[in-house]
Amino acid sequence: MAGGFRQPPRALRMRPFAGPSVWLEFTPLSKLTSSVNLGQGAPGWASPPFVKKALVKACQDDSYCQYARSAGAPVLVEQIARQYAPKVLPSTMKSRKIDPATEIVVTVGASQAISLACTALLQEGDEAILIEPAFDMYTAAVQMAGATPVYIPFRSRSNGAIATANDLCVDLEDLENAVTEKTRMFVLNTPHNPLGKVFSRDELIEIADVLDRKAPSCIVMSDEVYEHLVFEGEHVPFASVSENAFDRTLSIYSFGKTFSSTGTKIGWVVGPHNLIRDLQIAQQFVVFCTNHMGQAAAAEALELSQAPYDNFSTYFDWICDVYRKKRDFLVEVIRAAGLEPIVPQGAFYICARVPDGHPLKEKTGVPEKVQELVKEGKLQIDPGTVDRSDYNISRRLVVQKGVTTIPISAFVKPELVGESALSKDFIRFAFCHPDHVLKEASRRLR
Repeated sequence: MAGGFRQPPRALRMRPFAGPSVWLEFTPLSKLTSSVNLGQGAPGWASPPFVKKALVKACQDDSYCQYARSAGAPVLVEQIARQYAPKVLPSTMKSRKIDPATEIVVTVGASQAISLACTALLQEGDEAILIEPAFDMYTAAVQMAGATPVYIPFRSRSNGAIATANDLCVDLEDLENAVTEKTRMFVLNTPHNPLGKVFSRDELIEIADVLDRKAPSCIVMSDEVYEHLVFEGEHVPFASVSENAFDRTLSIYSFGKTFSSTGTKIGWVVGPHNLIRDLQIAQQFVVFCTNHMGQAAAAEALELSQAPYDNFSTYFDWICDVYRKKRDFLVEVIRAAGLEPIVPQGAFYICARVPDGHPLKEKTGVPEKVQELVKEGKLQIDPGTVDRSDYNISRRLVVQKGVTTIPISAFVKPELVGESALSKDFIRFAFCHPDHVLKEASRRLR
């Protein structure tokens, strides 16, 4: 009689991701301790009424009950083309339009857009440059595509204290040194998660100039999902700074982040046909299409978002004001707790340094309560993080104060944690939560 099934070895590309992730530790830990969770970056309130009405309307329309066009339902890609052409096209190309059929692909959220871009355009032997700290999905998407991530750090403009995200910059020499003949992709994120950095037009032009000189075949994957959440400065799409920039850039956007509707899982990519074509081809064999009803609702919501909303000129102005007030409130809460926040220019996160002498640094190692939960089989932690200061500060904050944050070294390659100044004793707070949740966190942090 033949033997039973024997588990084969895990695929090599999956092995770096086999251990417990930061999310699979701190989300359960938050629930087990009834902590106020300011770790996860998902809006903590319902979508606006006009979005919910659009979803209901789409669900009742029989024409949206079947598969959508693979690259995106016409009703949505046409709306995206109208709204994004003025944003992403450089001034020298304003006379042309974005072709909804060939220059847009609609995805299962921005997360799938990132994965799809890497799957379609990277291969073994390629390198992709990331700026650290970097959203952890970038590294995973690059490596799962068989390519190698190469990291450059954010640096302080003056080599001094970092009070605001505008004090951070990319050193152009670092970028030039990272470029090799294998460089195939540069990953940009503006507004930035987790730091809240918004790259200025001048900064983007400087980056574009380096790529033009040093890496003419390098694709830019520009993650701009927080485009409407900019509190200081303005959001400038990388694609808009020059014709060369547009020709090399995939601009990624999210319906869920903007409309507090992450459950719809709708994202899109805008770019030149020669790049979008391969994403459209890959899409057919990955998910085939994104849900049709959600796309129809997103199209209507995008159109309605331009109308006045709650005494603001548009919905986008209103939601930005909502987040600005939450940011300002939580910045003061963090300061009152003895921490040193980096005031973000955009997005909905605040990174804060825990200074020497703070009570959260009085002890070292994994807190006893966390060790007990691990022994009881209720929690998993990554063994490689047991000696990381920021991880243990976040663990201590959960068990001592009942507030959940995310350690910043989770956004840094493990081998570089000791070299990155921003990975030492920094934790991330998300302020995309109702006011009563932020006030409860404030009470607990006192």
